[in-house]
Amino acid sequence: MITDVKQSHIAELDQSMRDIDRKEMVLAGYETLEQYVNSIGYKDSVKHSFIAPNGNLMGIGGVYNINEKFDNVWILTTWEVEKYPVVFCRDVKKVIAKYEHPDRIMNNGVHKDNKIVIQWLERLGFELFEPNENNIRGFIKKCVQ
Repeated sequence: MITDVKQSHIAELDQSMRDIDRKEMVLAGYETLEQYVNSIGYKDSVKHSFIAPNGNLMGIGGVYNINEKFDNVWILTTWEVEKYPVVFCRDVKKVIAKYEHPDRIMNNGVHKDNKIVIQWLERLGFELFEPNENNIRGFIKKCVQ
């Protein structure tokens, strides 16, 4: 299920975030989830919560405009994504589809060890690049219709 982000979702994410997602957040320059939530990228994002069939949070993600050509797509997940990878991928696909535009490119980065996120990025048609010195693999999606 896809919902608007509630404060309780942020608290649940802080308690249950997967270690690899927390590592990505730190590598992006945010020591705490609170710092990330207060960042411009988060505040300017169209955000969604992804809820598992059991009612627990799978993650919070969003899309925000970087400039006239690029959008940044991001997600931070809980351990629930490992229980419901198909549901998670299906729901993320719905959200991504809402924001695709033929004149724009979606991008961001993912840690090379974040296998679940890499799998859904590949299924959604994103192109992944080799890891950089921080083991982050950049990814892009050219949105064509």
